[in-house]
Amino acid sequence: MADRELLKSIQRGGFVLYMRHGTTDNSRADRIPKVDLNDCSTQRVLNEEGRSVAVSVGKAFQLARIPVGEIHYSPLCRTTETVKLAFPDFAGPAKVDNDLMYTANLTSE
Repeated sequence: MADRELLKSIQRGGFVLYMRHGTTDNSRADRIPKVDLNDCSTQRVLNEEGRSVAVSVGKAFQLARIPVGEIHYSPLCRTTETVKLAFPDFAGPAKVDNDLMYTANLTSE
């Protein structure tokens, strides 16, 4: 678990923080091998719990006063939605980074 000293350090900035999207709707499988990054209907998307977690994470960042200088995220719909829900007022650079797409979790089941 993080302690007070770690939080103080993170509040000063200069870190790269990595997070994953929230839980997804597993009743909708990714359409392998034809996942269309521009069509969310071909992908697993966040479920309500995943959306709620994303909002909670954003609120926790605000409450803890953790600075966010820029955001890089994969092109999958579930990560795009996570960013929008967690950081709706983010004014800094937020950009899609295809190198962050983790294809091992793309499933047909």
